[in-house]
Amino acid sequence: MLMLAFVSACSSRPVVLPDRADPEVKAEETRIATLLNANWTLLGEPSVCMVRLLGQQAGASFVWAKCDARDSSSSASVPLRVVGPKVNRPRDGAAFSDTVRELFPEDLANYVIANQGSPNVRP
Repeated sequence: MLMLAFVSACSSRPVVLPDRADPEVKAEETRIATLLNANWTLLGEPSVCMVRLLGQQAGASFVWAKCDARDSSSSASVPLRVVGPKVNRPRDGAAFSDTVRELFPEDLANYVIANQGSPNVRP
């Protein structure tokens, strides 16, 4: 049993986050930040958002977004799945991990859950 767990742990590929210096990465982060700023997705009020692209797959971008309201102290810091203009976010509380796993590819979901307090995933 231990042997199988060890083999499966070794066979999972490490997550490599996109290079933030890459112009295409910067462009996608800017596109998503602009989208979030324009439609008030996270806070329901005008806000300023920063985005960290964590990965892309099959037309979806997976990001961590940090938004601060312009006129109040409201803020949000969450992982998101973005496909075109459609933004999906995980539920809060006990459902957080399960919904991250529903929205993100398995390896990236595990990375986000394990590193959610880390500056590695934050904008």
